[in-house]
Amino acid sequence: MFSALSQHDDTHGVTSPQSGPTRAANNVPEIASTAQVPGAAAKPSGEGAPAMDPKVIKRKVKATVDEFLGLKDYEEFCECIKEIESSSHFQAITDLVEYTLTLKPSQVDLVAKAFGELRSQEV
Repeated sequence: MFSALSQHDDTHGVTSPQSGPTRAANNVPEIASTAQVPGAAAKPSGEGAPAMDPKVIKRKVKATVDEFLGLKDYEEFCECIKEIESSSHFQAITDLVEYTLTLKPSQVDLVAKAFGELRSQEV
């Protein structure tokens, strides 16, 4: 059945799955270019303050999550995230999600609850 899908048939316009990676590769620059847009939007035009250094944000987020997993203090977690400049919140949330994906499932559940608490405080 699957071998029929991979065959090229000029009469019906069916293409082989080998054309998939080429098409996907063409989308990479588009995806990469959209990733830059939120970073640019992270600097509000009304404020002259530059966004925090992404390396600093990543380090703070990792330290905050690690501290939270040790203490399980939701309020402290929210306060630490609030300390990150609002112009850098998009980067902080991105780093939070990326780091959380490396954790154990039980830890992911705790961080998800903390993130829900953060959202309820409308940070």
